Parts: sequence; C-alpha cells; structure tokens
Amino acid sequence: MIINYAIGLCELGKILVAENNKGICFISLNHNVNELIKVFPKDTIHNTDLSILSDVVIYINELLQGKNPIMSFKLDVRGTAFQIGVWNVLLNTSNTILNYLEIATILNSPNSCRAVAQACAANNIAILIPCHKIIRKDGNLSGYRWGIDKKRILINAIKKN
Repeated sequence: MIINYAIGLCELGKILVAENNKGICFISLNHNVNELIKVFPKDTIHNTDLSILSDVVIYINELLQGKNPIMSFKLDVRGTAFQIGVWNVLLNTSNTILNYLEIATILNSPNSCRAVAQACAANNIAILIPCHKIIRKDGNLSGYRWGIDKKRILINAIKKN
C-alpha cells in the first residue's frame, strides 16, 4: 500500500499526518518519520504535500480552542477487536472525559483496565482517536504517548466545552 505523509505545525507543535487510500492511518505529535516506517514496514511511504494536513491542523487547533469541530476524516483503523472497541468508545463519547474502568465496563470487560491502557498506547491516529481523554479513576492524568503536558492541554480544551 502507498502511504503519503506530510509534516506541519499545529498549536501542539510539529505534527506528522499520513494517509493511504482508505483514510488517515497515522498521526504523530513527534513528527518522527522512522516511527511511521516502523508501524508500516511493508508499505511504500512518500513525503508529499498532503492536502489533508491543513484540515487536520485546523481540526486540532479548533479542539484546542474549546470548539467542538465535526471530524469529517476517513480513518484507516488497524488493531485487534478489543483495541478497535476501545477506540470506538472514545470516538462515540464526544467530549466526555472517561477513566480506564469506565471504558472497560462499557466493553463488558471491567477487569480489562490495563488492556484499555494498552489499546490507547497502540493508537496510531493521535487526537482523531481521542485517547487523550482517558484519565485515572482518581482523576489524575496518567501516561500519554506525547507527554503529560500535551495531554493536559487537550484535557483542558475538552473542559472548555
């Protein structure tokens, strides 16, 4: 498969957005092309002037401003059935901040909090699949692939709504 990517700037810093013929398949807030290659080792990867990049940047910036933009991007989501279940819960719960247990319970698997956390860590489509909106049961922020500071910014943006 051919994957096209571009690197741009959003209010969180540099961002790498990649898409294939099925939709956006990868977003990185550390803009590391090697990470993209590692996730898709068998695909052909091209740096390009990706037109969807500006739409993603606009979407993220609107989120950070406390707006509730409508996501109109096609996503190429790849994962296990459980991971996809977690990600669907996140996509379908709007601006609701959840904890790991709540998501596990929604999935009828209340003993799977660690698996929920692992699903979040495996999410390759940062922000569009909003794993940043999961917190610990005690209300504290837990790890985030792109750093706690970025997670805090994203959580505060959700609270503006």
